[in-house]
Amino acid sequence: MISSYGNSIDRVTPKERETTREIRVRGEIDKPYMEFRKSDDDDDETTREASLSSSKPLFFHQSTSFTSTHTNHGPLRTVAVCGRNIFAGSETGTIQAWRLLPDHELSEYGEMRCKGHQVKALAVSGDHVFAACADGKIRVWCRSLETLPEHAHIGTIPKFGDSILSYLGGKDLRMTNHLGGITSLAIHDSDDLLYSASLDSTVRIWRISDLRCIETIRAHAGPVNAIVIGEDGMLYTGSNDATVKVWRRITCGGDQRLSLIVSVPTRSSPAKALALASDDMVLYVGCTDGSVYSYTKGWLSGQIQYSGALLGHNHAIMCLACVSNYVASGSADWTCRVWVREAVDHHTCLAVLHGHQGPITGVALFSIGCVDDNGEDGCTVCTGSIDGVLKIWRTNHLGGITSLAIHDSDDLLYSASLDSTVRIWRISDLRCIETIRAHAGPVNAIVIGEDGILYTGSNDATVKVWRRITCGGDQRLSLIVSVPTRSSPAKALALASDDMVLYVGCTDGSVYSYTKGWLSGQIQYSGALLGHNHAIMCLACVSNYVASGSADWTCRVWVREAVDHHTCLAVLHGHQGPITGVALFSIGCVDDNGEDGCTVCTGSIDGVLKIWRVTSLSNMGQGPSEGSWERYEQL
Repeated sequence: MISSYGNSIDRVTPKERETTREIRVRGEIDKPYMEFRKSDDDDDETTREASLSSSKPLFFHQSTSFTSTHTNHGPLRTVAVCGRNIFAGSETGTIQAWRLLPDHELSEYGEMRCKGHQVKALAVSGDHVFAACADGKIRVWCRSLETLPEHAHIGTIPKFGDSILSYLGGKDLRMTNHLGGITSLAIHDSDDLLYSASLDSTVRIWRISDLRCIETIRAHAGPVNAIVIGEDGMLYTGSNDATVKVWRRITCGGDQRLSLIVSVPTRSSPAKALALASDDMVLYVGCTDGSVYSYTKGWLSGQIQYSGALLGHNHAIMCLACVSNYVASGSADWTCRVWVREAVDHHTCLAVLHGHQGPITGVALFSIGCVDDNGEDGCTVCTGSIDGVLKIWRTNHLGGITSLAIHDSDDLLYSASLDSTVRIWRISDLRCIETIRAHAGPVNAIVIGEDGILYTGSNDATVKVWRRITCGGDQRLSLIVSVPTRSSPAKALALASDDMVLYVGCTDGSVYSYTKGWLSGQIQYSGALLGHNHAIMCLACVSNYVASGSADWTCRVWVREAVDHHTCLAVLHGHQGPITGVALFSIGCVDDNGEDGCTVCTGSIDGVLKIWRVTSLSNMGQGPSEGSWERYEQL
């Protein structure tokens, strides 16, 4: 008998049962006896994206924003970092300086003022700070032994005297002055040169030693929004004319001049921000369509070719930053996304940083702190916004967490991640004690047996079996065996209550069963539970029952009558979306009437939680008697 909330279903006699390899539906349940629907008020971004805001739960192997400060000088327009020093330029013409302390707190140590002119861009090199302003001038500060820790103003570019001499000499002021606001700065330390881009479509080169302009070029047909320079001296410029241009300084007639190498269109969208990977191999172009396009270097010097797009933002990209293999993008959609480059043309979004109340106009990544005190790989991100708030974030794990497992006897928590790793955490102090790269692809599911054997399933279409062994006085996970899963990615895992059978739910809609061998940790294929039309999303076991939730909007409940013999008891209908979570109650396997069965809990993308009661087929040869359909109003 299968019971539901006031609904009848087809009865199935024992003679009609199909088993293991090809399983037919025994009964269909259209309504649960309990359901809980998520209210519309709960439908926010946290249900779809991982947030690192301190007020929201975390879904990544990452830490929250560990400090936030209001600058009190109006909207922020740009941020820059150098070592542990942070600089933020505001709309009111003030640059505030902080130092990031070892305990992750911010210590403010000075201000620099730009006479009320909006700070559009910052560049920091050693003890020098260069600030580009909306009045077309660049102001320069230097921190010396006499002014520590504050910076002293040492000059303005262009120099007032140079402008006067140019005017008196009858020269065009456009040769020394930007006629529009400066949008971006870039420093090439080895040549002691500062590059500036402007709304007047030009790029200028300044010699840092004497703050003089040595070259001016009309770089684009529209405003130049961003520039970046590589270690090899290659200059990249992005403009409203929807092109990115690559330039190289060449010697001509005894002088060095910028020469155009190539001009590349940016998908018909104006380029707002540029950043170079730390190895100079990839150029990132942030555009007004919300995309970050990547271009890889070609064989010829200066040549670049389109290699892909980093998608996810809903509005224009405002700023970009790179360090190591990390990329951060700030957007007018009020979020910052952090990406990891796993190959030249392969990027993964690690996190979406929520918390600002306006467009993010400045982002910077610290070159220090890629490995934290616990040896965790990651990066520290600094973001500034129109809301006037500066935030510091720490990202640790390289991907979203997909699965958790607890081994009570060892007081350990295991976590699996999209970054292909499994981490072990000591529950007593919540510290990571081990990290292993478990698979060649994202790890979608983990489960651990009473004997401490760990099973992991991945997109690489394998299930691996691990055991903790003692090595040199420490315990470490050791691989026992790797088993292919019928060439289909493993999405869910579950162990039978007696640990004798491992169930593997795959994207082909099958649930494969593996039985334990004679040797510890060895498993062998024993059959497949068929019937779902789409990928298996979740699995659960209790007693001799197995439940599988699928992207086909149904949940199937199976009973194991032998190690390699399963029967489908019911197909649970009612959800209006893929079933992403399923659980079986360990209590209630026998109900008040002595009926053997199980109570099932399912959750779905539709935001509804349903509770079902399924009883076994032991009495199915008999016709239904009065009162055989149960009605539950509460658990």
